[in-house]
Amino acid sequence: MKLKLSLLSISLAFSTSLFAQESTQETSSENKPPASKDEAQASVVIASMKNPALKPYRIMAAGMETYEENKALAPNAPLYFKLSRRKGTKEAEVPWQDIKMRLASDDESKQIPILENGRFVLEKNDKAYEENAELILNQRKSSFNFRPDIRTPGLANHVYRMGDQHLNCKMEVDMVKKEIGFFFSTLVSTFLMKVNWCESKYELFAFPLNDWAISMKTIIGEQQSLQTFRGTHFKPAFWDKNIAPDTLYEFELWSSLSKARQREVIDQQQFVIRSTQKKNPFSTPLVKDQQRYQADIAISDPRFHFQIDTDKGVLTFANVNDKGELKPEQNVELKLGETPHYLQLTQTGMYRFTLDLSDIDHPHFQVQRIADLSPAQ
Repeated sequence: MKLKLSLLSISLAFSTSLFAQESTQETSSENKPPASKDEAQASVVIASMKNPALKPYRIMAAGMETYEENKALAPNAPLYFKLSRRKGTKEAEVPWQDIKMRLASDDESKQIPILENGRFVLEKNDKAYEENAELILNQRKSSFNFRPDIRTPGLANHVYRMGDQHLNCKMEVDMVKKEIGFFFSTLVSTFLMKVNWCESKYELFAFPLNDWAISMKTIIGEQQSLQTFRGTHFKPAFWDKNIAPDTLYEFELWSSLSKARQREVIDQQQFVIRSTQKKNPFSTPLVKDQQRYQADIAISDPRFHFQIDTDKGVLTFANVNDKGELKPEQNVELKLGETPHYLQLTQTGMYRFTLDLSDIDHPHFQVQRIADLSPAQ
């Protein structure tokens, strides 16, 4: 889930992030060895990790309490949490079986099993709460987020239930409030004029989808026009009381499309070069020629930041190796992704941007200098 208001960002800056707060309490299990060989191995690995990812149990417990209080939103959904990988980190490629987690206090250490999809179960533990125990990963701090993962069993991967998402939101908000404290929680609530942040009419919350969404339809309940999505995120209108918890939303996801349908989707898009420069934001359409798209742009800044996007944000392209730096004449392969690009130039001038989508599975992009800037430019 993403928060996207400047005041929220200022308030939440009190912690390092919503779900990556640094703990100041040291944990140790020297006086009480783990109960099994696996736990011992996990403890050794975690102990040797500098600045491991941590999450206080009390924060997770806030979400567990919210789950029990609001279970009517998703009566058939079991309580799970999930480790969410942060994009752009080397840990994003670590296999789940190599990721270990334990719940540790000064006197105890217990291994928490992690499933193949990053999900895990936490039990209510009064002693862990009283001793301010922490969940500790054998991965670097800020490489993972800890968040609730409420999902009614039996739903297809591309189908989402409104009540499940609402409960996810409530749990995550209460975990955030516990993490940032009363003062900053009150500050945000005052700005939103709502104690229940989920029901603010600001588009505060975006939930991750399994893939890039192309379209969405309601398959149970009346058609709703207030639900929005962009790229890999879904923004439910929790404030609309007319949307029942049992409402289901079915997404058409890019990876599930046939090649013919993927080509149809691409042909329907208006691709643009979207400048992300703070001083001079603009959007320039790419002109289609066969399966190549081109635009000539005058660039006077030696470091030009931009995104390869569509006018409605349906598809966004990133460098296949997640590195945004580009050089003139360099031909790079792209993938669907949100990492912005930046062009490092030795000369200002008129540059031609070319997006080649002749091979859908391996799109390519190139920037070429074609002329000097005119005096007027």
